[in-house]
Amino acid sequence: MQRSLLVIEAESALLRAIAASFAAEGWQVVEACDGRTGIEAYERSRADLVIVDARLPIFDGLQVLDVLRQRDPEAAVIVIGGEGDVSGAVEAM
Repeated sequence: MQRSLLVIEAESALLRAIAASFAAEGWQVVEACDGRTGIEAYERSRADLVIVDARLPIFDGLQVLDVLRQRDPEAAVIVIGGEGDVSGAVEAM
């Protein structure tokens, strides 16, 4: 059974790099470039894993995490961010 991944990332080069890495390992990858589109994509795909950038347009990564947890408490979500923001990491936990 093929695993599925949803990548929600505004930076197109990083989005493509993450998607390509997982696709090369056999994952089915769905891509979204902002939080709202990512939430809609999750509703359609119910991906096995979601990787979401903490800093996104429209809805940021923590808002996306909140919505996904409300709709599917068992959703596997990894929030990534490049700033080393401790308070954001604590909030995500």
